[in-house]
Amino acid sequence: MTEQIVDIIEANMPCSSDVESVARGAGGEAGRVVAAETATDVATRLTDGALAAKIDKHGVGQVTLDNLSNEVKTAMAGGATLIWDETTNDLNAELAMRPRYGYVHEESLMLFDLDDPHASGVYVNSTSGRVNTAPDNAYRIYVVPVEGHATLYVNGDANTSLQVSFTSRYNDPTTMANGDHLIGYISGWRANEQTRPAAGHPYGVPVPEGSRYAVCSSNGMDATYLSVVTGINKVRRTYHDPRIAALDGAKLDAVRSRNLFDPTNARYRIDGYYLSQDTGVLVARDVYMSVFMPVEPGTHLSFSAGFERVCFYRDWVGELAGVGLQPGSLLSVFVAGTTQGSLQDYAVPDGAHMMGVSIKTANTARAQIEVGSASTPYVSGRPGISVTDIHDLDRTLTVGPGRMYSTISEAVAAASDSDEILVYPGVYNESVHAWGKRLRIHGTSKRDCILRHSAMHYADPPLEMSRGELSNLTVIGDDSGTPTDSSRAYCMHVEDDTAAGGSLFVHDVVFENAVHACVGIGLRNHYAIEFRGCEFHATGAANTAVYAHDHETSTHGEDDQHLAIIDCSLETAGGTVIKLQSQEITGNHATLTAQRNILVNTANPSNLVTMSKWDGRDEGQEGLLGSYAWSLDATSRMNTADVLNATAA
Repeated sequence: MTEQIVDIIEANMPCSSDVESVARGAGGEAGRVVAAETATDVATRLTDGALAAKIDKHGVGQVTLDNLSNEVKTAMAGGATLIWDETTNDLNAELAMRPRYGYVHEESLMLFDLDDPHASGVYVNSTSGRVNTAPDNAYRIYVVPVEGHATLYVNGDANTSLQVSFTSRYNDPTTMANGDHLIGYISGWRANEQTRPAAGHPYGVPVPEGSRYAVCSSNGMDATYLSVVTGINKVRRTYHDPRIAALDGAKLDAVRSRNLFDPTNARYRIDGYYLSQDTGVLVARDVYMSVFMPVEPGTHLSFSAGFERVCFYRDWVGELAGVGLQPGSLLSVFVAGTTQGSLQDYAVPDGAHMMGVSIKTANTARAQIEVGSASTPYVSGRPGISVTDIHDLDRTLTVGPGRMYSTISEAVAAASDSDEILVYPGVYNESVHAWGKRLRIHGTSKRDCILRHSAMHYADPPLEMSRGELSNLTVIGDDSGTPTDSSRAYCMHVEDDTAAGGSLFVHDVVFENAVHACVGIGLRNHYAIEFRGCEFHATGAANTAVYAHDHETSTHGEDDQHLAIIDCSLETAGGTVIKLQSQEITGNHATLTAQRNILVNTANPSNLVTMSKWDGRDEGQEGLLGSYAWSLDATSRMNTADVLNATAA
């Protein structure tokens, strides 16, 4: 184990003989403390890039900070202290906790959730870092990451009992008890009635140098908002996603004649309020409405007459409907404001990513905002640069907690051809039907973005999709529920007449099915589907990893149907790994391209690839190489199943 530690250190950063000597003694009791400090210092400077060429603990792939062996981590810390700031030695649990512990600062509003690990009945004295017994059990302690941020934002109406202590080391809140002292305590801050900010504004708490965590305690944590992104009051769903902002900015520049002001979109409109040009807070007034939209710093905007307030904020509020706004609410960090409603060639201030405009409801009929140096003759309001509502340009629709849509199905229903659906980590228990659309569905994490649904009903699989792109997620068909007939569902069913003339690219996807084939494919004329870098796990005793047949239309066939499986791993527990069938339609010709695939049948190693007619007769591997409708592309090579390797001419 010590040799592993030294190999990692030597391979990835300059290492003095002293450091090497300490590391080699990491397992010894005498060197435990020094080794832990040295290893932790080394660990905090290791990056995924530095480890990119190494082999992970399973003997395959690249080493990253995610899959580095926990045994190595423990040994590097002297066998006692967990580094990487995890609170568990379980890798999957560590990955699941990543969003909570600050790995995606720019995309999260709340740094803690009331269900996060915490201590109850105690509080931390912010001036000393000492843990004390609380006056009552309503007190809680949460530990949240703040490294790399200059300011911590706390909502202005937070309970004055709130105390925040900054530390350089992680402290497990679940183990805190009266008399403990925070490890690595630096300094503290406490909410103060006398210095409470103006209504709707946040406390801005400076994060002292060297801080990696904030330890927060109060008897009002259920009403406390804590963020490194934005200071808000009453609104949780605020974020500034750089990818979305870049997309919005491009669209803003590309459609200069578009009226950005859309009073018909209730998702981004607040009725009965106008905005204070001095503070950016909402002020109640019945005859007004305020409308919000994302913008980018430096963009020049021109406004028609009628706007009475224009305010700019640091971060975009994803949706305003149903968040319980009230007078004095501040939706994001206020940047600037003006009462000059009829602005021309006005530059969006530095640091602003959201604009709010106030107008009397009687004046909305001819109100207009557009990009450029001057407003042009009126263009009726249409959904402008809102990510969810641009109809004539490619869009990105986000899915996940606090995102635009809570389910993938909702995003698919709202999407148009060529739209991207970006899925954030979570388990989505649903059946997604995307036939008839050309979409790009991308997960942000292959292992953490999971689409799961019962595979007990053939017509209701986890996913139906035939055109576009699917990547970076896991699709699971399980055996939950009671079947109504003998037919079972694929993880993904690819068979749709509208797919003719199109294509589907599937890469970096994990398929798991307990009761049927992982993927079922019905090719169409002039159609191509490619799987690259995917995993197929058919866990049922007789199930197939990939099942495909040529075009089944009985009137005619075409010599232009393609299936490619490249750099994939396919595993079954007895069933054929790849099963191809021919519909025996005159003129049909389907081509299989197979390159560098690993095929494994754990129960029947010889049952890897079969080819058969539709009625099941004459099944045999030889059929792939020319009989029936299927042939093997000449570039097929380096597969573990010999039948998939083309013979050199």
